[in-house]
Amino acid sequence: MTGGAAPGAAKAALASVGVFAGLFLAIGAHMPFWPVWLAERGLSEAQVGLLLGAAVGVRVAAGVAAPWFADATGQRRLALVLLGVAGAALFALMAPAASPAVLVALTLASGAAMAGAIPISDALCAAAARRHGFDYARVRASGSAAFLLANLGCGWAVTQWGADAALWWIVASLLAMALTARLHPGGARDGRDARPRLAEALALAQRRPFLWAALASALVQASHAPLYAYGSLMWTAQGLDGATIGALWAFGVALEVALMLTVGGRLVARIGPAGAFALAGGAALARWLAMAAEPSGAWLWFWQASHALSFAPAHLAMIAFVGAAAPERLTASAQGLIGPGIGGTAMAAGTFGAAALYPAYSAGMFWLGAGMAALGLGAAFALSRSWDGGPIGPDRPG
Repeated sequence: MTGGAAPGAAKAALASVGVFAGLFLAIGAHMPFWPVWLAERGLSEAQVGLLLGAAVGVRVAAGVAAPWFADATGQRRLALVLLGVAGAALFALMAPAASPAVLVALTLASGAAMAGAIPISDALCAAAARRHGFDYARVRASGSAAFLLANLGCGWAVTQWGADAALWWIVASLLAMALTARLHPGGARDGRDARPRLAEALALAQRRPFLWAALASALVQASHAPLYAYGSLMWTAQGLDGATIGALWAFGVALEVALMLTVGGRLVARIGPAGAFALAGGAALARWLAMAAEPSGAWLWFWQASHALSFAPAHLAMIAFVGAAAPERLTASAQGLIGPGIGGTAMAAGTFGAAALYPAYSAGMFWLGAGMAALGLGAAFALSRSWDGGPIGPDRPG
């Protein structure tokens, strides 16, 4: 809590923690274990791969459309509740489903619900932080911590009871998110704020600072795609066991949480969004150049620790940029365009690029990540030259 916290800050912060915890408990189970559940239901490796590839396009579309709906109606809280309940219901319906076609349809629909919830939760909780004066970075750290807990806890549950444990873990987590979103104090748009029009969102997206910020965020985050897609496979081929690989992933996320809890918010406030994008881009560039050399031992742990700098400042910079540059009534739409929209497209490109490079070059795939990070670093410098730190939306000419 900051020194200037307004009345009701504790309630708003706790509700925001609940929203992030519920959402990322679901994502932290879905990302590693949903392919396992699909395989247990009889889908082949090729079918699972095609389904996950198709889900990328669905997530991009939902991640842009759902936040726009939330902004257009002024009901971010209600939208988040509906997405949580719908997502939980769709996952629950998969338990008795036997037809592969039904599983495909439900998987795509449930993935869309989760993708739409991410930018809306960011907008809802960031608005509450601005309104009530608490530190968004510390609250957002609860999401990363929940993701880590889900990796470990759901992994144990799957070992004990099979992949169905992941399904019910996700259902319970999404319902918890819906409940805490319903209790969140910062949902509806101020009635004095004009209803946003689609043309306004499109005009915002065409402003030069918005484009540079979106590119900086998308490229720095997508530079992680080779590691996300093939890191575990590469480490396995290098002789690391499953426990060590799990510990490497957990180590990076734990340090990300530590950065957000300690200096994350103050760091971005001090160096600004453009500076934070540049910090993350520089850290990512160094990280992927080093990873291309196949570090081992203590050096591997060192470069995995750099995840705190290559990821967290870029996420916090995106939230800070949207809060400063976009009108309040368009913040969910702006985050949907930057995150799932442009960012999701870049992440898909990075994943497909890694898929083409890894079989032939193994760790050489990280040169792709280094290239994306370098471009993101350039976009951060362009943002610093094109943006004065103030609003850029349709309320301001130019």
